[in-house]
Amino acid sequence: MYLMNTLGIGKVFPSADKKRITFKVTILHEISIIIAIFDKYNLNTTKHLDYLAFARAYKLYVDNKNRADIMPSIQGIIREMNKQRTDFNLPVNHFRITPNWLLGFVEGDGSFIYKTVGTLEFSIGQKGNKALLEAIKDYFQALGKYDGNVADLRLQGEGQFKISISGVERLEKVVIPFFDGLIWHTKKYLDYSDWKDILYLRNKGLHYHPMGKILIERIKQQMNNNRLSTSGMARVDTALLKEDIAKLLNSPSNYEIRDGKTYIISLNKYHAFTTNKPQAIQLVDTSENIICTYYSREKCAEDLEISKSGVTYRIQNGIQFTYKAQLVYLKKVS
Repeated sequence: MYLMNTLGIGKVFPSADKKRITFKVTILHEISIIIAIFDKYNLNTTKHLDYLAFARAYKLYVDNKNRADIMPSIQGIIREMNKQRTDFNLPVNHFRITPNWLLGFVEGDGSFIYKTVGTLEFSIGQKGNKALLEAIKDYFQALGKYDGNVADLRLQGEGQFKISISGVERLEKVVIPFFDGLIWHTKKYLDYSDWKDILYLRNKGLHYHPMGKILIERIKQQMNNNRLSTSGMARVDTALLKEDIAKLLNSPSNYEIRDGKTYIISLNKYHAFTTNKPQAIQLVDTSENIICTYYSREKCAEDLEISKSGVTYRIQNGIQFTYKAQLVYLKKVS
């Protein structure tokens, strides 16, 4: 729709069941406009290879009046494109990550998740395209907003890779300032906004409060796939929900500091992982080189994707394990 309104090209076609809409550009001179755009602004994913093949086929088509002669060549190009592609090697130093490109990529393939264990995560998953995700990881790191490793890149299986950022400090210092400074164009912004609300509720300890628990469940009911009209989920009154969130966030914190420890007011007890003397947890390799320092068990657990009790067990028993192809262990420091 943006291209239609701005450039006056293409048409929108709804599917027979009205559940999907496709934007198509099929007129030759309009396709030339698309090619001019992508010649100047390269695609960063392996879709760039399909574009190069498409542009090559287009040139063959428009440069030859005898279409019958060149159709075998065009058919050969088609057989190497999209799902039939077997070569996924992009040129060296191909990637050009910019804020608006990255936002557009996230609007298509990014996820803002609140896990069942109570942690928040921003992630991007891709089939293949590992080199691109590494470039995105480096981009977030180069923002210089966080002292330490910002993002993790993991193989999920069957060639599926995921870059993820979790931990409240990293989310607040890197992810939120980055996305808050950009103009969104899709409904993914609604998921991002809901995700932020959960983070702010948790920051004030309101996930321990009865009303906070109810609000977070209401938010989850409308996030991500639940937001789709085909999800079967009951519709949420978003205006009322936002009003209730604002009201609770404007209330006092559910945390108090008593004798140097964090006290949860609604539960009438101290936070389980606070002590009189704050301690940090360091992730070190077998040569005692510090890889990362965590200032709470929760942040350590989020980064390593294990439970808080798993963190305690590894510290107490000096358990060595593999982290990013290195043999490491955890230790407490004052």
